Amino acid sequence: MKDRKKVLAAVTAGVHAYIESQTKESAPFALRGRREAFPPNHWGMDGRQEMMQGKRMWQMRWFKK
Repeated sequence: MKDRKKVLAAVTAGVHAYIESQTKESAPFALRGRREAFPPNHWGMDGRQEMMQGKRMWQMRWFKK
């Protein structure tokens, strides 16, 4: 019975340590609601989106040779 209590205490301590480490690692992601240091570059995003769409059309063979 004593061994079972020791094992249960060790498992509980291990789970608690794991949960604590995960919450500490995810702390920077909790700050995502704050304003960004740099505003998003809409021209750049639009250009990348246009390139991806063109590549997709090419892969689907929408453009004739």
